[in-house]
Amino acid sequence: MKQETPHIHQSLSDDIVKLLLRRQVELNSLLEIAQGINNNLSIQSLYEMLEFILTIHLKIGKFSVFYLDKNNWICVSKLGVLPQIDLTVFNSITTYKEAAIKAHQLEDSEYPLILPVNYKDKIVSVVLIGEYYPENIESRETDVKFIESIINIIIVAVENKKLQEENIENERIKKDLEMAVQVQNMLFPDKLPQTEQLVIATSYLPHHSIGGDFYDCIQLNSQEYIYCVADVSGKGIGAALIMANFQANLRLLAEMDISIDNIVRSLNRSIFTNTKGDKFITLFIGKYNTQTRKLQYVNAGHNPPLFLFDDKVEELKEGTMLLGIQDELPFLLIGDIFLPPKSTILHYTDGLIELDENDISIFDEKDLKTFLLNNKPLTAPEINALLLTTILDIRKKNYYDDDITILTLQTK
Repeated sequence: MKQETPHIHQSLSDDIVKLLLRRQVELNSLLEIAQGINNNLSIQSLYEMLEFILTIHLKIGKFSVFYLDKNNWICVSKLGVLPQIDLTVFNSITTYKEAAIKAHQLEDSEYPLILPVNYKDKIVSVVLIGEYYPENIESRETDVKFIESIINIIIVAVENKKLQEENIENERIKKDLEMAVQVQNMLFPDKLPQTEQLVIATSYLPHHSIGGDFYDCIQLNSQEYIYCVADVSGKGIGAALIMANFQANLRLLAEMDISIDNIVRSLNRSIFTNTKGDKFITLFIGKYNTQTRKLQYVNAGHNPPLFLFDDKVEELKEGTMLLGIQDELPFLLIGDIFLPPKSTILHYTDGLIELDENDISIFDEKDLKTFLLNNKPLTAPEINALLLTTILDIRKKNYYDDDITILTLQTK
C-alpha cells in the first residue's frame, strides 16, 4: 500500500485551513452587512462596507460599482479612476456569461471582469473589477459568487430604503393634502344668499383632493353683496395657503367699504408681495345691489362668466390682467350692467372646459352657451347639477384634469 508523503498531506491541510479561513471571512462580511442593514445604516455607509470587503478581504485593486437609478447608470462606489466607457452597454447585460462576452466591448481594458446584479428579474447594478489576481479559476468563481451575493444584499437594502423613503414622502404628501383640504373647506362660505331678490348656488369638484379654486360671498348690508370666483396657479397646501391669505385680505377690504377697483388693486399688490411673482390668480369679482339691480364687476384674467337674459348670452370680460404678476396693474376697467328679473350669470373655472388627455376640446365656451340657453327655466342649483352631469357623461368617466367650480347667480 502506497503511503502519502508528508509534504502532500501538509499541502492538503494548508488548503483546508485557507478555505476555512476564507469562508469565515465571507461569513463575517455577510454578518457585518446584515447588522448594518438592521441598524439602519445609510446607503453610503453600506457602500463603504462594500469597498472595505473588496479591497481588504478580496485584495481587489481597482473597481467601479454602477447602479441603475431611474433609467440612468450612476457610479455609487469606486476605487481608482472612473472608467471611460459607454454605459449603455450595460443595458444588454443580464447574465454573468453575457457579461464575459460583453467585456471586450468596453474601451477600458483595465476592467476585464464585469459582474451584473439582478433584482426582481432586471439588471440594477454592474460591478467592474480590475487589478484582481485570484490563485486559480476555482477561487475566481468563488469570489464572483461572493461579490454577487454581497452586491445583491446591498442593492436589495438600497431598493428597500428607496421604497421606505417614497412611502414616507407619500405619507407627508397625504398629510399635506389633508391639511390643505381642511384649510380650503374653511375658506368656502357656510351660507350663500337665498333671498327674494337673489339666489347663488355653487358646485365644486377638487382635482386630487385639493386644488386652487376658490369662491366667496360677503354680505355688505341689507342690499349689497360682494362675491367672487378665483383660481390660483398650483395645487396642494401652497395653493390653499395663498387662497387663505387672499380671502383674509378680501374680507378685510370689503369691510372698509372701498370701491371694487381699489379692492382689486390692493389684492394684486398683496399677491405679488407674498409670492414674488411666482404665482398668479385669475379672479372674477362682482358687487351687486339687489335694490338697484346694478352689478359692478372686474374680470382679472378669468374665464368670462355668461350672462343670460332675454334669450341672449353675453360674456362679462371687462377688467384687467392676472393678479400677482406685477406689483401694479397697468390697466383696470370696471364692468357695469343691469340685471333684470329672471337673469342668470354662470361663473366657472377653466377645469370645466379644459381639453381632454388627447388635447381635444370636448366641451367649449360655445357648448356652454348652448347649454345655458337650452336650460333657461332651471333654477341655479338645477343648472349646476345638470351641467356637471353633462360634462362627466361626455367624458365617459369621473375624470377631470383640473378643479371644477361653478357659481350660478340668479335674480328674481
